[in-house]
Amino acid sequence: MALPGTSVNRVLGRPVALSLFLSLRPGQWTKNLLVFAGLLFGNASLGRGLFDGPSIAYAFAAFAIFCALSGVVYLVNDIADRESDRQHPLKAQRPIAAGAVSVPTAILAAIAIGGGALAGASVL
Repeated sequence: MALPGTSVNRVLGRPVALSLFLSLRPGQWTKNLLVFAGLLFGNASLGRGLFDGPSIAYAFAAFAIFCALSGVVYLVNDIADRESDRQHPLKAQRPIAAGAVSVPTAILAAIAIGGGALAGASVL
């Protein structure tokens, strides 16, 4: 339960898919932009660099994989901390703490997203 005066209804009124997506914390994904540094500092003489199509594709794939894996870490963290998050005025609005995303749904999503990301990483 959230503290009195907090608005959990905003969280509970969202579709589950949107709440699950927000649990992956897409606002934090900007940190993963570092994977594009390889394009800037790549060896252009070997055909790898900022304007090389395959290199750009690999960088975008790596970015997507990093985003997926970091999202899984956020899901696992929110599952583990849900009881303490419910006592915090801001964290109580996180979808898992608020009950907008059930723990089994979050676990299933973490397994599916994590498995897909690891499979993608092995292919990449």
